[in-house]
Amino acid sequence: MSFDVPLSYRLVGSTVVPRFLSEADHPWLRTLLDERERFVGQPQRELDARLREPLTPDGPTGKKQLALRVLARLGGTARDADVPPRQARRLVFGEAARGADGREAALARVASALAVTPEELDASLFADLPGERVVSGLETALSPTELALRA
Repeated sequence: MSFDVPLSYRLVGSTVVPRFLSEADHPWLRTLLDERERFVGQPQRELDARLREPLTPDGPTGKKQLALRVLARLGGTARDADVPPRQARRLVFGEAARGADGREAALARVASALAVTPEELDASLFADLPGERVVSGLETALSPTELALRA
């Protein structure tokens, strides 16, 4: 089994001392869990943008990155598209290249041919990109204690 989780540690002389998440980290871990839950169903880029801002309370950068990696593995994202994104891009971009009447007209023609709305087609265009994938809920609810233990 491979782990690519950043290690949080300090050096004391020639000894490596790990920085474990402890009970003192629980307040910011609770905030982190709440923020992640708030973005379920939203694009990953929106959660990422929020997590680049300071949280109240906020955790140490290294520990926060560790907790975020664990959360990403436990929750993940899902693609939310009515039309497979590659197909949507191929059809819409091909139609746009043939016509000179603009983006909306190309979307409308392709959407009609696929029996979806132009909005559904537009949402499908880039739904496979990491930032556009939708934040999924955690399979099981986590407490700050459980997140600290997993991290």
